[in-house]
Amino acid sequence: MRVAEIPVALVANENYVPILYICVQFVIEHIWKVDSYEIYIFHTDICLQSQKIYQQRLTSRHVKTTLAEVSQKVY
Repeated sequence: MRVAEIPVALVANENYVPILYICVQFVIEHIWKVDSYEIYIFHTDICLQSQKIYQQRLTSRHVKTTLAEVSQKVY
């Protein structure tokens, strides 16, 4: 069976951290365990504490979470 690498892109700011957390947690709980997922979270102001929580709690064997600060790119 071929393993697919599936990217998932999400965008949020600090105000949406609780909703974003639930969204990512849902994805992790309902993925196809054969595939590999990389969740990219583009943000403008998610604090370091929230970022650490994402890195620690929302990563699994099949899921990698990457947070990218993009405030310099937003007009």
